[in-house]
Amino acid sequence: MNGGASKTIANPGSLENAVRIVIENNTGLGYPSVGFRRATLDGSHSELLTVCQELIASHRAVSAMEDSVKAYRGFLTLEDYVMRWGHTWGFSPETVETAGASVEAFDRQSGFRRWVAEGEARDG
Repeated sequence: MNGGASKTIANPGSLENAVRIVIENNTGLGYPSVGFRRATLDGSHSELLTVCQELIASHRAVSAMEDSVKAYRGFLTLEDYVMRWGHTWGFSPETVETAGASVEAFDRQSGFRRWVAEGEARDG
């Protein structure tokens, strides 16, 4: 895959921080994140883990993000975090795996690996 430079993603330390970073990043790109913000209450939902697991499992949400990944260069998803650190926040192995599969699909849509964590190979 080529067509763009990967950006570095850092461990946010918590699910709440990951949600907030996703919102801030995408808002900065001009993407309003209205549905995500509403569903997660900007990262402060009392059942944030459950809400996020449901979002990751939602075909409708994933489909909407596929369009956004193409339209907004640098678009960041919750899946980008959950595939790497979700197991430390209580996500099920299945949800972490689903997040990873979604990230692979988003990267294919972009034509390059969008985000890498420190220590990950940049070439995929």
